[in-house]
Amino acid sequence: MIRDVSSLTHRHVRSVVSCFIYLEVAAQVMAGNDKVDAYRRACISSKAFLDETAVCPANERKYFERALSGTIFTLSEKQIWSSGYVIHTLEAALWCFLTKGSYRDAVLQAANLGEDTDTTAAVTGGLAALYYGWESIPDDWLKVLARFEDIEELCRRLNNKLEANG
Repeated sequence: MIRDVSSLTHRHVRSVVSCFIYLEVAAQVMAGNDKVDAYRRACISSKAFLDETAVCPANERKYFERALSGTIFTLSEKQIWSSGYVIHTLEAALWCFLTKGSYRDAVLQAANLGEDTDTTAAVTGGLAALYYGWESIPDDWLKVLARFEDIEELCRRLNNKLEANG
């Protein structure tokens, strides 16, 4: 399913695997784990999945070494890129999420990395919102969103489905 959805815009295996890793972190966050623990658990489960399947050829695995190291948050800001390249976006989003203590700070850090700021901030914001909660998003940021009511309704519907599925 991840391959089908991510391939609508980015069909390359690196994009598909990056989405998989991102969703593994998100699932661990939604399971109630601390963010560092969620990241490390996602690294373990992602590596196991890649080992057990043919989704990612061996020559592609090297691109995920930093993201799946379990230590991306120990890198300095100078070692993080925000170019828009999917590997850079994944690493930057994980780094911003893991090194900052609030939704606002994580998303601002992502934007302040420069280059492809909208993509990196959006990906970071997804994890940060799951971890810190909807109410952690600054009100003044929400008020300027186009179609805010539609977004809010989609969030309510998703939440209802998640609650119904336990």
